[in-house]
Amino acid sequence: MTPDMQEQISEHPHATQAGDEASAERRIAEAASLIAKENDAALSDFFAALTRNVPPEDITRFSPAALCALARMVFAKSATRKTGETLVALFDPAADEPAYGHNDTVLVAVNDDMPFLFDSLLAEINAKGARIRAVFHPIVQSLRNADGTRGKNGTAINESVIALVLAPVMGRARRQELRLGAEAVFAQVRVAVRDWKEMLAQLTAATEALKARPPGIPAEDLAESVAFLEWLGDNHFTFLGCRDYSYSDQDGGRLDPLFETGLGVLSDVEARVVRRGADRANLTPEVRALLTQPAPLIITKSNERSLVHRRVHMDYVGVKLFTKDGTLKGERRFVGLFTSGAYSRRPNDIPLLRLKVSRAAARAGLPPASHDGKVLAHILDTFPRDELFQVSDDELFTAAMGILRLGERPKVRVFLRVDRFDRFVSALVFVPRERFDA
Repeated sequence: MTPDMQEQISEHPHATQAGDEASAERRIAEAASLIAKENDAALSDFFAALTRNVPPEDITRFSPAALCALARMVFAKSATRKTGETLVALFDPAADEPAYGHNDTVLVAVNDDMPFLFDSLLAEINAKGARIRAVFHPIVQSLRNADGTRGKNGTAINESVIALVLAPVMGRARRQELRLGAEAVFAQVRVAVRDWKEMLAQLTAATEALKARPPGIPAEDLAESVAFLEWLGDNHFTFLGCRDYSYSDQDGGRLDPLFETGLGVLSDVEARVVRRGADRANLTPEVRALLTQPAPLIITKSNERSLVHRRVHMDYVGVKLFTKDGTLKGERRFVGLFTSGAYSRRPNDIPLLRLKVSRAAARAGLPPASHDGKVLAHILDTFPRDELFQVSDDELFTAAMGILRLGERPKVRVFLRVDRFDRFVSALVFVPRERFDA
């Protein structure tokens, strides 16, 4: 390529993109004409759905003949699936159809259409270290007979079909690991989607119970706790699991899981939120003190990473349950993920957080219009959101004032916060700009 040609391409970046799109459209059209010659209307419809809205670069790596072969094999692999079940298949297409012409492994997953299937599977594949070369993810309407086969007189259902073209996956154990991992992900997606309405109902019930039987806390704190729970239920939390726990003073304090109350991912009696292994119902003095405080909510992170939606440690919101006289009787524990709105909104727009921020600012006693007052407001406004959900009033004030002082005397500074259940330590590290580079 001459320098003039390179300069022309750099001046017109959209030209390459448009060329890729045109090339992809041509290949799809050529492949569609080849498919049409097979006189299989169902296969033709499937091919059109499979290749619709696919990124051009995922199309142009295939010849028209290879696209036909891929569609034909994915269609065949998904031939039989009963409603409510998951189909996962892993195969090497070139071994079945030489016309495919690529050394790839393809993972096909078919489910009833529901949220979180695609992003959850991608997170699982990436976590397992497999390399993705192309992605196809149509939602198709299939006619399924009672035995799961396709048929013209079958019941119409919307199905999610995911075909991931991967770098070759070698070895039976490795292939089994990928297949079982995908099935485990889809099982958790299914129970979370199945139970989300009931989990929302349990949140509402816990909120009403808190109003009816509040602990002995200031009215402002109670109002903020109630408002926070209502805010959670207003599409600010992706509910993945719920379970009740019963508290007793026996043996220095116990919190026993009521497994029959489990919903979503916590309907599995083996699922844990705070501790792995056997559920240690006996409490340490520190955890017992935390539970018996009148503060009605516990907000922290679960030990377990989510298999649904995002591969991160799940958020854990515990709502304490009290008797009429304000004595602790248990906890309703929710696990899930704060939605993007919880991270994009300012703290002043979120119940509980706005109270923490206002208390820290009032405690500092700085005039809001002063330089330090404005800097502190910015520090509180941009404080890491996960930390802001979990930090106590005292911890927030100490960290915010320490960060404020760094503006006067820049130096390396570390702010540590120990998790309430003694499972991890959070560290905020500040380094002066002149002490680091890219």
